[in-house]
Amino acid sequence: MRDEQWFSNLRDVVEPLGSRGIDVLQFLPARIFNEEVLSFGYRIGLFTVADAVRIALLRLEEGIELTPAEKAIAFSFEKDNREVGISLLDIPLDRFPLTERRCRFLVVCLIRDAWGEIPDAELELQSFLVSWQGTVSFGLAELTPRGFDSLWFGSRARQRFLGRLDNAIAFERAEVLFD
Repeated sequence: MRDEQWFSNLRDVVEPLGSRGIDVLQFLPARIFNEEVLSFGYRIGLFTVADAVRIALLRLEEGIELTPAEKAIAFSFEKDNREVGISLLDIPLDRFPLTERRCRFLVVCLIRDAWGEIPDAELELQSFLVSWQGTVSFGLAELTPRGFDSLWFGSRARQRFLGRLDNAIAFERAEVLFD
């Protein structure tokens, strides 16, 4: 299990992405967003309280059996957002590795989806992955940029990088959906 400092470091990287208004449901079906994913995503700034309520209601509409905590979130539109936020933080993360993997996948998808709009998107992705696990991974080989500036990629290197990133996302999507 990660400590609060780890969550805080991730929040610094992820919150600006979450505030872009990109709907995470375009990347994974609602059945994947159980109470642990909602709680973890809220802790790292991937979801707001309103997002968590909307996703829980969507799961309810789709006929997915909700836990008592998820039902409380789904029907919390009458409550104060602080109360819902506290209840999201109270959810235990029992299946942490799977939950962590799903949220990491969502953040990488958010970065890829907004690739042309984010200044220094390569740096953003690398800093997220390093903040997440201490190394750059997610199925990507180390890139060797040309020139002295290690943050500059040539156009062909950038195209190869995006191709590898798209392949890694497709592979990870298949893994996350069937875990």
